[in-house]
Amino acid sequence: MIASLKIGIIGTGKIARIHAKTVKETLPGVSIDWVVSKSDERASAFAEEFNIPHLAGSYDAVFESAVDAVIICTPAPSHPSLIAKAAQAGKHIFCEKPIGYELEEIDNAMVYAKNAGTVLFIGFNRRFDPHFQAAHEAIQRGDIGKPEIIRITSRDPRAPSTENLTSTGAIFLETMIHDLDMARFLVGDEVKSLYVASEALINPSFKESGNVDTAIATLRFRNGALGTIDNSWRATYGYDQRAEILGSNGMYSVENITLPEDKGKEGIHGPLPLAFFPERYRESYQVELKEFVRCIIDGSPATVTAEDGRTATILALAARESCMTGASVDLSNFEAALKHA
Repeated sequence: MIASLKIGIIGTGKIARIHAKTVKETLPGVSIDWVVSKSDERASAFAEEFNIPHLAGSYDAVFESAVDAVIICTPAPSHPSLIAKAAQAGKHIFCEKPIGYELEEIDNAMVYAKNAGTVLFIGFNRRFDPHFQAAHEAIQRGDIGKPEIIRITSRDPRAPSTENLTSTGAIFLETMIHDLDMARFLVGDEVKSLYVASEALINPSFKESGNVDTAIATLRFRNGALGTIDNSWRATYGYDQRAEILGSNGMYSVENITLPEDKGKEGIHGPLPLAFFPERYRESYQVELKEFVRCIIDGSPATVTAEDGRTATILALAARESCMTGASVDLSNFEAALKHA
């Protein structure tokens, strides 16, 4: 049993700040002892804000330290190598999605973590949102019978800048990947094939870097269930996060979380959805880190496994492939092709 837990955070961006705030405010007995950033200025500011005693510009520094675990919040291409180094150093690992972009690198990292016997927990926080968790539990109980159709809407209030689009197909690898994971989580089955229709409607220049900003994916699951996911980077009314699951005996829906209605003599004015992911998924970030700590203390497997991260990444890459080719992608053939790429 671990009486206390020391954590190092790698990265100083928005998601790193969310995790640091969560640890500081909601996890007694857990402390952040290190922050690592390639920018000395950002590391210093981050350390001061969250009262972190040690900072470094070298990843190796945190792996050589006495921390028990690391939270990886760097850009996705660096994730596999950082997972491997952390595992070799005997550290437990919480890694933000996606687990990586290259299947061979992901598989190698997973081997290191397995051989080290450390927890490797992937940050699909939406699984821990109480509303989606309630949907999952209801479906698992059989409340709506066998799932037959799932429809997920996931729309950001604004598009990222062109400078922040660090990969081709970013909408699939950074946005839709959450929804692909949620589709697996709710339906309880694997995707057999998918097809994507997409366009750059908000910013046509996105196409210069191989990107789009609006996409609809249709999914076919192995058990015959069907699904749709629609993504947009221009929901002017707020962060739109909804899901509907139709089953053989009923339907379950998750609606947007909003502020209270304004009721007066002029009428009833409906509120907009919450602004963006830090507000909408605040509780889910807290619950997932509590679960990560519990897995370490109990010695139990990660609740969201490396295999979950791997599968979601393959689906996101398949969505990008369908976007580029205009053809449906068979997942069994696609995974085999990735392995031999």
